[in-house]
Amino acid sequence: MDIIERKRKEFTEKDFSKATTFIEFLLEAEHEFNSAQNDQQNGNDDKKSVKYMTNAEMIAQCVLFFLAGYDTTATTITMALYNLALNPDKQQLAYEEVERIIQQEDGSGGGLESLIFESYGTKFEYINGIVNETLRMTPPATFLERRCMNDCLLKTDDDRMKVLVKKEEIVQIPVWALHYNEEYFPEPEKFRPERFCKETSDNFPNYAYLPFGSGPRACVAKSLALLEAKMALVWLMKNFKFSKCEQTMIPIEFYNQAGFLSPKNIYLRVERR
Repeated sequence: MDIIERKRKEFTEKDFSKATTFIEFLLEAEHEFNSAQNDQQNGNDDKKSVKYMTNAEMIAQCVLFFLAGYDTTATTITMALYNLALNPDKQQLAYEEVERIIQQEDGSGGGLESLIFESYGTKFEYINGIVNETLRMTPPATFLERRCMNDCLLKTDDDRMKVLVKKEEIVQIPVWALHYNEEYFPEPEKFRPERFCKETSDNFPNYAYLPFGSGPRACVAKSLALLEAKMALVWLMKNFKFSKCEQTMIPIEFYNQAGFLSPKNIYLRVERR
């Protein structure tokens, strides 16, 4: 609360159209909310052009972005390293890709971080596959929930099964079950980054893979989370080698906290390359 109040004081001295930080964007939304209230009091009830953000919602968004953005990404990176430690052949492929691309781009300037950031990690196809496969096997959220806005009849193509979802009812999507469905992902228990590489990708429908949800309500931090994970893995693969040790738990066990997965103690052997 103190941080928001301090930023609010600073932001009032700036142009509200020049927000640059996340908190400033929230303050901009709050400013528009206050302006909308004033317009309503003055008889101008134009709700279409304004965004509503209360003080409580601002605090909730800050907490959500901090917790969800930190813990889920850290879990993804941790589980990726765990999977690579148990699959040294996959780890070797990742290392070879990183070394090959760095050598190809040598002399371009900007360093490793710049190389990853400017290409959004797309040059590292196998690293992308590792991140995506890790998110398939251990999605941060094991289920998603959506509230039905209008009565909706769901049915199969042959009309053999029909379900009426009424307005205001909550629909729960079992992400974990979808990600381990053999119809979409053959041998779902196996760690196969190749599923998400262009030439060897599995043919699965869009809504079978939902680590960040999908559609207009998908996770707004998806791009940031993926970029963070890719940057971390490229740097780690370049500098370290990971392997299992006597304390490595196989299979891994998880804490399930309100639908969010958190791995129990993970021990790996780390060697500098």
